[in-house]
Amino acid sequence: MKNKFIHFAFLVLTSSCLVNVAKATLISDLTEVDWQVAGDNLLTLDGSTGLEWLDITHTAGNSIVDTESEGFFGEFRWATQLEIEGLFDAVLIGDGYRYSTNATITSNAIRFQELFGVIDLYTQGVSRGSVNPAGNYGLGYVRLRDGVAAVNDPLVNCCWSETNNFHRLGSWLVRSQTASNTVPEPSTLAIFALGVIGLASRRFKK
Repeated sequence: MKNKFIHFAFLVLTSSCLVNVAKATLISDLTEVDWQVAGDNLLTLDGSTGLEWLDITHTAGNSIVDTESEGFFGEFRWATQLEIEGLFDAVLIGDGYRYSTNATITSNAIRFQELFGVIDLYTQGVSRGSVNPAGNYGLGYVRLRDGVAAVNDPLVNCCWSETNNFHRLGSWLVRSQTASNTVPEPSTLAIFALGVIGLASRRFKK
């Protein structure tokens, strides 16, 4: 009986974790925050992951090597392929290259570019955390042109070396949220799961 209870509890907690991991970033999860001085709005906080992203225009024109030589680089790290793809899903969920003329999608793209910065219609960056099959680095972008919102995941749009640079290309950099350092509240699902486990425990004891 004890083994059955342990197995049941494991399944409930595993389900809770899977739901949290699968939560996609929504455009409403993204908010503009300050970085170095009040009002600079150079960071975007993703409330679904707790990651703060540096404005893409702050590193525009940099190569990968250039960005790594910047004094602030140790404060940030390269975003991973999955982190970038998850972020882009806030505009249009999918894989690879995708586009839409849907009003909601184009509205998402407008908001995304307001948050992360835009140069010549593109919010575009490269990351050492995204290596394409050729061994170089992929470019990921959100573009809005003539009422069409386009999203391109980094691995699709290759191939960038660590020394290449381009005026409208920045770096996808992230850091863990540093403001307040408060302990996040447990999710509603996790609380529910603990309640179910408690009830099940009483039942198994009887």
